[in-house]
Amino acid sequence: GPTIYAIGTEEQKRRFLPPILKGEHLWAQGFSEPNSGSDLASLQTRAVREGGHFVVTGQKIWTSEAHYCDWIFMLVRTSGEGKPQAGISFLLVDLATPGIAIRPIIGIEGAHALNEVFFDDVVVPVENLIGEENTGMRIMFVMMNNARLSVGLEGLSLAERAYQQAL
Repeated sequence: GPTIYAIGTEEQKRRFLPPILKGEHLWAQGFSEPNSGSDLASLQTRAVREGGHFVVTGQKIWTSEAHYCDWIFMLVRTSGEGKPQAGISFLLVDLATPGIAIRPIIGIEGAHALNEVFFDDVVVPVENLIGEENTGMRIMFVMMNNARLSVGLEGLSLAERAYQQAL
């Protein structure tokens, strides 16, 4: 929520902030990928822009509670030019979109909290791009800083205040 408030368009704020604040939409984080570890600049999930939408193909892994979530915010590769960090964008994707498969990762204790999420030619409207194309790493850092501020009930109060100011 705070990232959409800080960087999103007015339309994105109207569309996404109310259901976030009401707890109507649950969100997953789509950063980690197989063979990438914590090196987000090496991500391979691609989003190719075709007119008014992106076509997303790739995989995310270790996605906590994705099987319960409605949406995923994710980093995707939108350019191969320049430094690897420069070709990454930040997308919001409805997990009910055709072409998405969520598969459980069962832990050694037998519990299912983690998932693999596969994207097979998933069509995502350009309106779901947060910030500008190829600025996803900067947006991810804004999000991580907001997450640090949003821990506990005090964070909920900050998010509510940001939402009220946005109205």
